[in-house]
Amino acid sequence: MLLGSHLDSAADQINTIVQRLRASSGVTEGSVRISSSLQPIIAWASKIENGTDDPSFQIGVGAVSSAQPQTRHDVGTRLLIPSSAYSDTFTSSLVVLNMDSQPNNITITAYDTSGNPLATPLMATLSVGAQFRSNNILQQLGAAFGSFDPINVESTSDRLLSAVSEVRINRGFAGFFPAVNVETAWTEGLILEAVDSGPRGTPTIHRTNLGPNAISSGSTNVTITLFNDSGQQVGNSISTTVVVNGLNQFDSIVQRLRGSAAVTGGYLRIVSSQPIIGWASKVENGTDDPSFQIGIGVFSVGPLVDLNGTYLAPSSGATFMDAIASATTHPLGDRRGEARCMK
Repeated sequence: MLLGSHLDSAADQINTIVQRLRASSGVTEGSVRISSSLQPIIAWASKIENGTDDPSFQIGVGAVSSAQPQTRHDVGTRLLIPSSAYSDTFTSSLVVLNMDSQPNNITITAYDTSGNPLATPLMATLSVGAQFRSNNILQQLGAAFGSFDPINVESTSDRLLSAVSEVRINRGFAGFFPAVNVETAWTEGLILEAVDSGPRGTPTIHRTNLGPNAISSGSTNVTITLFNDSGQQVGNSISTTVVVNGLNQFDSIVQRLRGSAAVTGGYLRIVSSQPIIGWASKVENGTDDPSFQIGIGVFSVGPLVDLNGTYLAPSSGATFMDAIASATTHPLGDRRGEARCMK
């Protein structure tokens, strides 16, 4: 339903967009539809806490094109919110949008970290263009106070959805945590930034928490390794096992991997025996203000094989990044990583 007027603007940024679009001061929230008549665009929005100016950001979700079907990270029939919270410090909202041209029956299920359902799933029917919205989804689902759990959002109509959660702390800070289409899970991926710059409770420094979510049946073995900015492994790897629908969260992951207090950051490589979704939260130690990264699936080159399939002997001292950097143009054309790219 259109609640206000259209707004045509050539401006790069439109502030307080809801105020400018709504027809009534009683309208305080909803979704924004953006159309571009001439050229493709990238759209985004910042949600800002008015007392602190703390921002959290959303990247716009492109409408689904039947002419160009594709597997997308942000749209699907089965989505995962990798983690959510209901505690004295953190709460998680949830918004689910029907992306289909037909009504959409959805089921929302919260699981504990061992993969067991926390409560009776919530079921709803979304009409075309409609949203489901909850300000505290775990509480609404009946999860116990103190829960930190993944949430599955599934279309029982096999129709397309998009969803986002926002993790808020009791002091007003927040960060958006987008839902992930489970069809884009991977067995080898990266968290591009992981930091640990000082003790918890100290302002202006940060810690990184890491979470792998298993989506395949049975148990999934996961190995996590820290690399520095030069692509060299730092410290020792950690291995763990995650069950289907479950989550293992590693708080202060850099401290646990680095081997030396002199190491304050780098990136993480995650390798698993079955497809997973990996994510990280970077948390400001003074305020607990969170921001989130979804792990990026990479070429499945293995630790000792480059993108052309050339074996790299252990005695060479080759690293994961060496395997990528050593790739050259394939004799039949530039086909690096062909048939090796994991979803």
